[in-house]
Amino acid sequence: MLTIMPHKIIIVGAGFVGLPAARELKARLGNAADVLLIDPKDHFLFAPRLVYALAGDGREDQIKVDIALIADRSDFQFLHGTVERVDRTARDVSVGSQRIPYDVLILSQGSRTCYFNIPGSEEHTVCLKRLEDVYRIHDQIHDLVERAQRTKNADEKRALLSFVVVGGGASGVESVFALKRYVERHCDRHTPRLRKHLSFRLLEAGPQILKGFPPRIVNGALRELTRNGIAIHTGEAVSCVENTCVVVAKERMSTALTIWAAGILPNVIPIDPDVRRDAKGCFITDRFLSIDPCIFAAGDAVTHQDRTVTVPKNAQTAIQMSRTIVENAVRSLAGKSLVPFRYKSMGSILIMGSKGYIDLRAFAIKTRLAALARDLFYRYRMWQITKF
Repeated sequence: MLTIMPHKIIIVGAGFVGLPAARELKARLGNAADVLLIDPKDHFLFAPRLVYALAGDGREDQIKVDIALIADRSDFQFLHGTVERVDRTARDVSVGSQRIPYDVLILSQGSRTCYFNIPGSEEHTVCLKRLEDVYRIHDQIHDLVERAQRTKNADEKRALLSFVVVGGGASGVESVFALKRYVERHCDRHTPRLRKHLSFRLLEAGPQILKGFPPRIVNGALRELTRNGIAIHTGEAVSCVENTCVVVAKERMSTALTIWAAGILPNVIPIDPDVRRDAKGCFITDRFLSIDPCIFAAGDAVTHQDRTVTVPKNAQTAIQMSRTIVENAVRSLAGKSLVPFRYKSMGSILIMGSKGYIDLRAFAIKTRLAALARDLFYRYRMWQITKF
């Protein structure tokens, strides 16, 4: 009796592409496919909620879920490990001493922080990529406030309570508001008199903050930053970061805590023979999100051109890519023609303290309900991806 072996599908990266793809592929293919998800983390991280946690408003169960629990419920396999190499000729991936074969491979290994080779930037800043980063920032704030409380010198107080965020994109803008909210609330609970010594700066190397956003939102954000006493510096890149200052051009800006939100690079996986990549190492995908007849790629690890638009690297794009990759993986195994990926912007929500903008592309509205709207949307997305 002829035994038909199940197709072997490997997915690298349990983020907004990989996790929903694993669940959906197993649901669609059932026993016809073995679906294996590989990730160096043991949990799914809802990264857009980290800024809530930074402000002191997020709960851990709204941000992370154990992947093994999701895998058990959805009937796919999970391997906690790092893919060190892909062999396109042998059609396998290397994880430690294991070489695991695939019929279809999906690469969605995500990104890491880009420091642009700026001296001191990695050593003397904190990025916002994990919950551990949030806890580290909070601990530093507590220590700085305590030290500022002990000293009687006003200049020392100001130096200890100077905060900088590098990067004027959406992440940087939201981070500086979240940071300010947490620091001020902590001061109010313990030493309200320190409030007058607080200072916050947002640094952006480009000519304006929020590149790619509509002018109304950019101008509104500038007004809100100014109204909240947050100094804005644009048009010059950081040249050096030290323990107590950030250097921009020839100006030394005092800082006791610096958050780095200035850019990302892909997590690079060696592939033999290699595939097309851009200067940063991102995969260059075709219109079907493939880089090889058996390999698809998506998320922060790719550069994808949809007609005349280079699609943005964010969760919204990743989820859309995941749907196309699932469809094309199924079609590839069945020998059917693939469908092209079509990016569609659904708008965005930008939160600035108690206010925010809901950008629906055709128009944008400023409202205090923006935070509530995004919180409800994030709750739905978390459930949709994890079913927890």
